[in-house]
Amino acid sequence: YAAGFIFMRRLGSAALTATGPVLNVLPLGIHIAAQETLPELATRLAAQLKKMRRHQRYDAEQIVRDSGRAAGEEPLFGPVLNIKVFDYQLDIPGIQAQTHTLATGPVNDLELALFPDEHGDLSIEILANKQRYDEPTLIQHAERLKMLIAQFAADPSLLCGDVDIMLPGEYAQLAQINATQVEIPETTLSALVAEQAAKTPDAPALA
Repeated sequence: YAAGFIFMRRLGSAALTATGPVLNVLPLGIHIAAQETLPELATRLAAQLKKMRRHQRYDAEQIVRDSGRAAGEEPLFGPVLNIKVFDYQLDIPGIQAQTHTLATGPVNDLELALFPDEHGDLSIEILANKQRYDEPTLIQHAERLKMLIAQFAADPSLLCGDVDIMLPGEYAQLAQINATQVEIPETTLSALVAEQAAKTPDAPALA
């Protein structure tokens, strides 16, 4: 499975202070081992991202061309992770100001935006392509994410393979789908044959 990860694509002090959007999205291969904890998974992904950072100027479009894939085929990645680490407060002498997001770029699939702040809090925003996701589906994704966060927060040693990913309503739905039991009378084959013969005595036994 590959998710997209957004990099600043700014190498060096000059690039860090330049204006204008220069972001790049690279495919991040993700494998979640059932026997690892969330901190272990985070450490492994952080090491993977550190290796990817040196390639952050490698355009996703160029990756498609270099891999011999045609544009419009299966995408390089699915949902995108976007960690937005910046200060909304503007440091202007004598003026208190705060930046606000007026618009975001297009979302091809699903984007999970993380907003850590200077107080240690974390806000999560889910953006989606409305042509691929309807509102009930997004609500389910949000509820499932809340449930996952609550489980890992309650037990940091919880293994990824032991996490409950089903919503309460889905358990009821699963029970209903699997409710296929039927009552079978206590009888024998010979008794069933005799019963049928009594009902249709003139019918041929074998046709």
